[in-house]
Amino acid sequence: MSNRNNHDENQAVAFTTWKTLPLGVVQKIFLLTCIPCHRHYEKCRHLGCGTPYALILGKVCRAWREVAWSTPELWQWIDITVSRAGYKAPEDAETQLQLLRDWLQRAQNQLLSITVRPEKGYGNYTVTGPTGPVAVVKVLADYSMQWKELNMYCPDECTQVLNAVRGRVPFLESFTVNTSGMIIPGTTLDFLADAPSLRSLDCAAMRLGQEGNIWPRLTRLRAYGRTKEVANVLRFAPNVEYCRLEVLEHSFGSEEQGQLPSDAPTIFLQNLTNLAVRHCSSMKILSHIAAPSLQRLSVIQDSFPFPFQTLNDFIDRSHCKLRAFGLAVAFPLDVEGLRTLFSKSDTITRLYIGSKKASDFQTLMRKIPKMLDPDFAADEGVLLPNLQIFYYSTVDPVRSEEMVNMIKSRWSQRWPGVEKLRTVRFKETNLKILLDPLKDEIQQGLEVTYDLPYKGEPFE
Repeated sequence: MSNRNNHDENQAVAFTTWKTLPLGVVQKIFLLTCIPCHRHYEKCRHLGCGTPYALILGKVCRAWREVAWSTPELWQWIDITVSRAGYKAPEDAETQLQLLRDWLQRAQNQLLSITVRPEKGYGNYTVTGPTGPVAVVKVLADYSMQWKELNMYCPDECTQVLNAVRGRVPFLESFTVNTSGMIIPGTTLDFLADAPSLRSLDCAAMRLGQEGNIWPRLTRLRAYGRTKEVANVLRFAPNVEYCRLEVLEHSFGSEEQGQLPSDAPTIFLQNLTNLAVRHCSSMKILSHIAAPSLQRLSVIQDSFPFPFQTLNDFIDRSHCKLRAFGLAVAFPLDVEGLRTLFSKSDTITRLYIGSKKASDFQTLMRKIPKMLDPDFAADEGVLLPNLQIFYYSTVDPVRSEEMVNMIKSRWSQRWPGVEKLRTVRFKETNLKILLDPLKDEIQQGLEVTYDLPYKGEPFE
């Protein structure tokens, strides 16, 4: 009984102390504890990040609720789950929209980071429902002057509502839009043409139209569509630093309609340092751009042969000094094309080679390792003399004497001007395959890891 009394007394003292704290101090405590650390909640690994703390605090007691309701910083992150099934009664739907309005009002003048997404595990959106995405976006549009980040998973029917805020998004820095199915022709997001603060954009290229204003602050871009459409977006983003492109010539209309004329002016991306090209039916976009500051280049091709000549011409045109190069393909690798690329890129320190072609044994296990072995290439000049990190992901386990010899040769540093190979990563397999032959190098510090392939782009 004595312990119970002491516990109750301690709680009473703590509550009394809490009530005597100034409002500003309590708000500061809440903010230090509850503000999300990452703008994409699903990508944050910290426990509870993105949890609607404002609502949780309000459930503790009346005093906490009053503090939470009067702290606008707690309400600037909005993660809206749009019901797919809808509501049986109209008043229930209106209640949900009113709750959204209340949330926005509590944010007062704070800049808003908003995510609109559907419920999981159900079919497509009910677009025209009373709480469908169109209705939600209409409510959000009244607060467009406060938009900072907008991540939307919504149908094209929302486009008209979004375009109504053109000229009223002065603080919008990040915009991501995802749709399912075919994009409706003519549903261009014209409001983005007047977004002077835009820094990050993830969007289908054909949704951006052919006319607009340059985004001088845009540094991150993900665009997908046909060559002509992607090139048009790049012209609006001269200062982009990170760019991820997916060029699909048949995404809408004929292939000829999506091409640029061969004499089209080259697009110079002076600040581009990181370029990822994924799943492209055509690499012709590289024929129209130059990136003199490019340091990282990764290419992932699953369904189409890879044209090394186009890539090598791009390297020549850009005069760039690559530091990292990644290539993952589902077709047999062109060894000579790869050799030419390496001969133009002696500054590469990180290399990723991935192949899903099981029958390409000679190339993967013998030709490429020999090509990178200073002992075999010394007379012609050592390729990639600065290579220090090497990732090799294949369908079959790496069982190659040539691979072992290449690693030993580069680790030994017996060739002048050739950096020591410090890290190698391979596909998950029997660890003894390479660990035993390389045990001396491993004891001396060589890092060998078996964890490929992994999700994501090479080196990211």
